[in-house]
Amino acid sequence: MTDHSKLQFDAGLQTPSLDRGHKVHSVINAFVRRRCPDEPAVGERVTDGRWFGVEHFGLDRVDAFKTLSQRAQRSVVAECSRGLLQEAYYIEKAGVSYCAKLTVLAETTEERQAFSYIGADEATHLALVARYFDARDAQPETNPFVALLAHLSEVGDANSLVLMMQVTLEGWGLTHYRGLMRGCRDPGLTDVLSHILRDEALHHGAGKALYRPERTTVAQHGFIVDSMRQFLEMIRVGPQHVVGVLEHAAGGFTAAERLAAFEQLRCEAVSAEKLSLLRSLFSGSAPADVSQRLDDLGCFTPYDAQTCASITAG
Repeated sequence: MTDHSKLQFDAGLQTPSLDRGHKVHSVINAFVRRRCPDEPAVGERVTDGRWFGVEHFGLDRVDAFKTLSQRAQRSVVAECSRGLLQEAYYIEKAGVSYCAKLTVLAETTEERQAFSYIGADEATHLALVARYFDARDAQPETNPFVALLAHLSEVGDANSLVLMMQVTLEGWGLTHYRGLMRGCRDPGLTDVLSHILRDEALHHGAGKALYRPERTTVAQHGFIVDSMRQFLEMIRVGPQHVVGVLEHAAGGFTAAERLAAFEQLRCEAVSAEKLSLLRSLFSGSAPADVSQRLDDLGCFTPYDAQTCASITAG
């Protein structure tokens, strides 16, 4: 794959959406029905925003959550659920942009075909998730993971992006979406997540076939290390969003309460499991010196609860 690093590209996370009555929506829906003939899924739709249960976030173990009123508890779960759906929406939106760029940069007919097919899947996922999430009130720049995806798509070279976006992040996404399916309370959304999961497995496999480690230059080594370090840091710091939502609902935490929340959420053990998976995915495909550099930087080591709490307070 040729390095077109000077290509001017906008990931488009802030691009507006057309009014719901616009005729282009009919075109998109026709494509979705063609690719997903079993939609819509059966079952009553959850309308209160609590698409995921208390246990999915580990809040059932947190003393500060248990002391809240039932109304406040519902609000916390709904806000955490919306956070997951917002992230999923913008991940799929970033996926559409990523595939648009990689389709342009492809050097062979077959690579261009592959990225076009993957892009069509991502566009379908975006349409399906959009049925549950209204992007008009969202602020994608406030989610550091989404902001990083946009940045990578805009400045990354093709080969590095395949390694990070498809081989590593889509591989990690298999576990992430599987977990969302287990915790989902909405039958229709569960079916959507199942559909996405099937496609992500194919995308991950395609990335492993498309990545060419022998083409990774010294400059690209540095870009990959810096980008992956930023992503892994987001895993190391634990469930910052969940604790932040909970602290807001509680009207503030003392240092001891904040620490207890991270401890009761088992932040270090949960992060360690995720980082171990990411190490396996990345190290299995990336150049050995790149993986070793991340190891040397401690990027695969989770922070303890005290450090996570300090980051939140800081």
